[in-house]
Amino acid sequence: MLRSTFTNVLSSLSPADTSKDSDSRVPSHESDKMDMTNKMWNCTNLRCMIKLMRNSPEASACYMEAFVAPLSWKTLTMADGDNMGEEDYDGFLRAAKPLLQNMPPTKMDLPSSIQRPRMAKMMNMLKEVFASLPDDKRLQIKNWVKEQVSQHYFNCTRKPTSSSGSTAAQTPSTPKGQKPPRPAGKPQLQHPVKPEKDKGEREEERGPEKDREGEEEVGEGKKRPMNDKKPSKVKPPKRRNKRGGEEEERSRSEEAGETVVTRPCPPKLMWLKMEALKMMGPYLSRLDLEDVQSSPKKELCEFFQSPDFKPSFSGEAGIDAFLGKKFLQRVQECFLDKKNFIQHVDRLGTLACFYDDPPTISATLSKQLLPQLGGCNNPRITKLKRRLVKTLMSSSKDASSPELLRELGTGVTMLSPNQLSKFPVSDLKKALATLGPKVKWRLNQARRLAAKLLEGKKELSAEELMSLASAVRGVPTSVLKKVKAQKLGVLGKEGLKNIIRQMNKGQRKAFLQGLRGRMKASELVQKVPGPLLSSLSVDTLAKANLTSLDQVEGKEWNRAQAAFLVAKLMKKKNRPDEIRKLGSAIQGMACKMIEKVADNDTMEMAQAITETPRWLSKAQAGCAARKLFATLEKEKPNYFQTITSDKLNGIPTLLLIRLPPMKVKDLPDSVCPAFLDKMNEANMSSLPRRSPSRPALAQRALRCLANGTDISGLSDEEVSRLGPLVCELSPSQLRLLAPGTLNFTLKAMASCRQIPPRHRVPLIQLLKQTYGDPSDWSAETMQSLGPLLILDAATIRALRYKSWLKEVLSYLLEKLSYAPASDLLALRKKLFLLSIKSSGARRKREADGVQQDQVPTVEKIEDLGEANVYWTPAQLDKMTVETFATAVETLGDIRDYSSEQLAELQKKATEAWGPVPLMNESLVMQLGCVCQGFSAADLEKLPISLDTLEEIGRCGWNESQMVAVWKGFVKHNNMTAQDLGAVEIVALNQFICGLSSQEIKQLNMDAFKEAVGSMGEVQCPLSVTKQLKALAVSEFGKPSTWTEANVSTLGNIMAGLDATELVSLDPSVLPFLSQTSIPLIPANNFAALSVSQLEALGPDNAAAVTAVQRATLGKVKLAALDRAEAGSRTGDTGSTGEQGGQGSGAPSLSVEGIAAFMKPLLFLFLGFLLL
Repeated sequence: MLRSTFTNVLSSLSPADTSKDSDSRVPSHESDKMDMTNKMWNCTNLRCMIKLMRNSPEASACYMEAFVAPLSWKTLTMADGDNMGEEDYDGFLRAAKPLLQNMPPTKMDLPSSIQRPRMAKMMNMLKEVFASLPDDKRLQIKNWVKEQVSQHYFNCTRKPTSSSGSTAAQTPSTPKGQKPPRPAGKPQLQHPVKPEKDKGEREEERGPEKDREGEEEVGEGKKRPMNDKKPSKVKPPKRRNKRGGEEEERSRSEEAGETVVTRPCPPKLMWLKMEALKMMGPYLSRLDLEDVQSSPKKELCEFFQSPDFKPSFSGEAGIDAFLGKKFLQRVQECFLDKKNFIQHVDRLGTLACFYDDPPTISATLSKQLLPQLGGCNNPRITKLKRRLVKTLMSSSKDASSPELLRELGTGVTMLSPNQLSKFPVSDLKKALATLGPKVKWRLNQARRLAAKLLEGKKELSAEELMSLASAVRGVPTSVLKKVKAQKLGVLGKEGLKNIIRQMNKGQRKAFLQGLRGRMKASELVQKVPGPLLSSLSVDTLAKANLTSLDQVEGKEWNRAQAAFLVAKLMKKKNRPDEIRKLGSAIQGMACKMIEKVADNDTMEMAQAITETPRWLSKAQAGCAARKLFATLEKEKPNYFQTITSDKLNGIPTLLLIRLPPMKVKDLPDSVCPAFLDKMNEANMSSLPRRSPSRPALAQRALRCLANGTDISGLSDEEVSRLGPLVCELSPSQLRLLAPGTLNFTLKAMASCRQIPPRHRVPLIQLLKQTYGDPSDWSAETMQSLGPLLILDAATIRALRYKSWLKEVLSYLLEKLSYAPASDLLALRKKLFLLSIKSSGARRKREADGVQQDQVPTVEKIEDLGEANVYWTPAQLDKMTVETFATAVETLGDIRDYSSEQLAELQKKATEAWGPVPLMNESLVMQLGCVCQGFSAADLEKLPISLDTLEEIGRCGWNESQMVAVWKGFVKHNNMTAQDLGAVEIVALNQFICGLSSQEIKQLNMDAFKEAVGSMGEVQCPLSVTKQLKALAVSEFGKPSTWTEANVSTLGNIMAGLDATELVSLDPSVLPFLSQTSIPLIPANNFAALSVSQLEALGPDNAAAVTAVQRATLGKVKLAALDRAEAGSRTGDTGSTGEQGGQGSGAPSLSVEGIAAFMKPLLFLFLGFLLL
């Protein structure tokens, strides 16, 4: 197959063809390209091409890699890959690497069996591409290694055998009429089960394969040296097809009569021995928690001492907190006591992120640990870093030496602004360059660093700006306006892109304004870095006069820019080749454009539009799916009832998951294998939460797996084939599973990012019935199932105290960072209570009811972070002034204080620093949101610059406070509304809402037009929003004429439209409303929207509609809104299925298969002739 594909592609190339389209870009080295083409034509096999590629210049080899790499990988993973020689095998590995490193396939095949020496070679290559692979591929490789190790070293398999699962046949030991025994490794679960014992209450268990150095168990009582064993092949089990027959899935090795492995591995197999540890490398960070116990202590300890350990736990991919802690515990067991372990902490790598309890801290320990803590993002390690930095600083004789700065590493962010200012400028520049762009500074620190490094300069070059690195956040906007880019080439440097990402909106606008004064708009669009380009106004973009999609390709556009560009450049050109050029600009493609695609181009359009899923909205994907399905059924009635596997594979998964329920139900059984594969790679988070397709897809997948029988016999392996659809299973379906499979499934569901709301209550009930009261759970059970408990706040609140509970819940909070803030309130509150709980036997209570151990201290405040919002006013009153002054920046980060809490905090501020007139701007920055506690009169006296306003604008200011801050700002800076330019309007942030109606009318219209695109997230009172809307009308015309670009640019200002203006909007622009603007629209105005407008809102906007707004809608309009939220339209087959509460959001996985990936690569290969 590969040979014919290779030959056919080469046959399509004419070695002497020099004809070119007039628009083709012909390179200056045309003769070299033609020579390369002739050489490629002379290659008739893949080995020749690989050799030619190896001996070619890098630029020429690049195009060959795009073609050769996927074919090489396919060859390596095929059954006959074992037949090639070692030199060929090594060559194919090298040739395949660019595929995995630069463009990982969304569906990755791995060899079903592989020789042991070649397995090591394969893993060496896979370790090198670890950082480039998405996490689902890392997990796939981990599982593959685990299976191969089991086969080669232990002569057993983890795959379900023919006697397991739902398709099991009766065995001799199985009485007739009874289900066969579950395969080894499937724990039997009772209802309810007894909670697992905590560590320390149980002994380490071993499986039948007892740990013996250099040998393994191969039979009853028989041992064989591990290195003296030839691996045997694994026989893939026969699987029943969808009509009840058996599929013959024998590999070539079976046909050759080779020995096969059918013995299931025992559940406690100690498989993770020295060779496996070394082989896995960074993939160890993706092991299951129980796998850590599968490593014999002696061999794990030897691995820790080996040079392979630290590289295995390094890089930015991270490791699950529970897994990291478990690995650290196992490693610590290698030493007699904690003091001995301290001598080896320099070997920990990312495991250092979980070493938060050293027995003693010395300067030596600080120097060893700090360099390894840079990538740690868990709050607990911050406390340790402070202690380490403090120890290192106190032990240093010179607090400004370059050696100290180097030893501090990322710990330098723990220093105060005064401490930072003591280091010489040259040393600071070196340190910033070494630390890179990901170091986070507080605004006070960044400003002190910037002031120190700028040395009083009011103008600087782009190169000097780059030298500030992560401290760029402290550069004033007034300086950024004057940055000179004498050499335009510097704008494309990665270093500049990184620091632009560190800038806030006001800074970016200031930098752009400075460049705009020295460059034409067309030059600006072509030269500025991607992160800065998205801050360019649509007005400036219009002046660039772009004329070709080639000028758009490969750039980062925001949605308003994308809508403008698509409307300007696409017009009637809705061809797939034009769509492919859009890239991020595809955001601007309206549904009406998708609907106008010619029927004969529809399938290719579907492929093209789904090649950039990151930029595709749910509304756009829904439009593309409807267009595709309608076209297919126009070609052939009842298309999906008779669809073949090949045809199903040809439909992009991103669109297939939108198939209406009745069509999903009608899919023939013959496509089940292809359907399950597609569902396994589906990104269900791209599907509306209330889509009726969700339960339909899950039900169809279960029917495929159960083969027409009930689901009680499904195995773990079969349930895992559901992929993200496991998140859609209802508790009633879960109850039908066998106990062991139920255990497996519930643990899998703990990774779901969203559980349908109507499933939540019964799911919690099922958890309690299966595992008992969560207060009685072990730490291990809480770790694996805890994420499901956040579905019920009462259960979280009722958890009884245990010594490990705070640590486990802290890890869970980190793991659940993706969850909506509302779902985490109970968990945060529980952690707060656990954090302030006294460890003493007796707690003294003050007269006012505040216990001594519940008084805020510096350590508690820094440990709690955002949970400081739960201190009561009485507890805050008991806080000492010294504690407040030390921890003020942490307290100032909290946005949601009550007025009572703010009253207590502002009293502490005045006690610490005196009345407001005595405070300076640096102190205001530290106080942050605590400033909300000051009276309106005091707010007018605050010394605030433009740069500080943008930072404190994130706090929850009310209308009177914003007015007071604005008045104070203009007085302090001697400005008026007329003086505000685009930079100032953007940097004002929320405080633009403090302007009076008269002041808003005085705004410079050119400045407003340039700034409005960066104001979209500002939420003003309705009266102010209406005034800003009036400015928009005077600039853009009547709302009835507004385009998708206008609507997207205005953001929350759209909420200022009255009912008549809202009704006048073209339905096609409704999906371009921002989600944040929807709840701001007054309910009576929202009720005026027509049925077609409501339907056009799109799923995300429809989901943002409030209960008050819904209550104003009649039955017909409410149904239209429900259809919009479900992602369906009037007339969709099966669109009226189950919708209520069908929320979900499984972890994001890949969306295309290897076939879809190969096609553009072949086009790329053909296209090299035209370059």
